Amino acid sequence: MEITIIAILALPMLAALFANSLQPVFSNPMVPVPGYLSTTSASGIISTVSYNWAGYAVTTSGTNKVTDVKGSWMVPTYSGATCNANEWWDSSFWIGIDGEKSSTVEQIGTETMCFEGVVSYDAWFEFFPRLSVTIPDAISPGDTVSAEVKWISGTIFTLSIKDTTAGWTFIKTGSLSGALRNSAEWIAESPYGLLGELPLAPFGTAYFTSDTAVTTNHSGAIGTFTAGVYLLNGVCYPSASPIKLSTSTLSNAGANFNVAYLNPGPEG
Repeated sequence: MEITIIAILALPMLAALFANSLQPVFSNPMVPVPGYLSTTSASGIISTVSYNWAGYAVTTSGTNKVTDVKGSWMVPTYSGATCNANEWWDSSFWIGIDGEKSSTVEQIGTETMCFEGVVSYDAWFEFFPRLSVTIPDAISPGDTVSAEVKWISGTIFTLSIKDTTAGWTFIKTGSLSGALRNSAEWIAESPYGLLGELPLAPFGTAYFTSDTAVTTNHSGAIGTFTAGVYLLNGVCYPSASPIKLSTSTLSNAGANFNVAYLNPGPEG
């Protein structure tokens, strides 16, 4: 599906934004590039591009549903030379279920941000299309986090994240109707703010490890799935050029990869 930039928000959403201003308004489902011709590697991995996502997705169809997604990463450090008072730069890193080819996302992750002259790091969760929610536990650049999104039953999901460096764990169980459970994701993203997609916060390279999924038909690392695996590169809107987030091939038996920051996108 294609997401258009939201220019006007209802008053309740505006209130939520300003009450939680150091937080992206929301992380979107994948925004594809119309007309882009994907390529398929010898191993069957489909390479494509997105305006807001980079990383990997495993997709399913029919009665084959995603039930669990796990992954780990090191919280990327803001690498910009400056962070000025008139700037809002944001990069999010997360795992989740849905959103690659559906309109909901059940996700949990971290963000690296420059907002009004202050560099900050947060953990967050989101049941899109609801707004994201900041997790109160503090994180720091370089912390190692591990996360899981697990389908429980019906419309119920449990989202969890553990900061193994700081020694805390956060768990949230919630309900989201309309979740199709037809994709699993491990993503670096340029999230959306009040007036649209934000410029990416510079971060160097994000390293994702121990990335696994469970579906009705298979359980294992990303690279062990034999169909429906997508490698996503993030590109600038609207020209789809240049690449702003570059995703590596899989390593460590298909469980690891990295996403390199190249530029903030035209918004920056």
